[in-house]
Amino acid sequence: MLLCGCLSQGKEENVQPPRIVSSVPELQVCNSKGSADERETCYMEVAMSRSNVNLCEEISAPNIYNLCVSNLAKMEGDPALCVRIKKDDWRYTDCIASTSK
Repeated sequence: MLLCGCLSQGKEENVQPPRIVSSVPELQVCNSKGSADERETCYMEVAMSRSNVNLCEEISAPNIYNLCVSNLAKMEGDPALCVRIKKDDWRYTDCIASTSK
């Protein structure tokens, strides 16, 4: 991930925190999204459309990341992907149950 140095010149009260954007080529289309949640939801959609769980690693929001991994595990029918779910026992259990059929 890259930090966008989008800091304004001048008064300190006008300075906004830098946006975190992905440097992964497949995800560049998402970097122009307004909010972090919109960007990361877009990252998840791209990961799912490409069936690439590694693209989920660009997501910093835990709930969106875990949803991305869980959705891909279910799409692929691969319970081994469920171990990537972080600190969410319910989603992990659901992921295993949904992929073990």
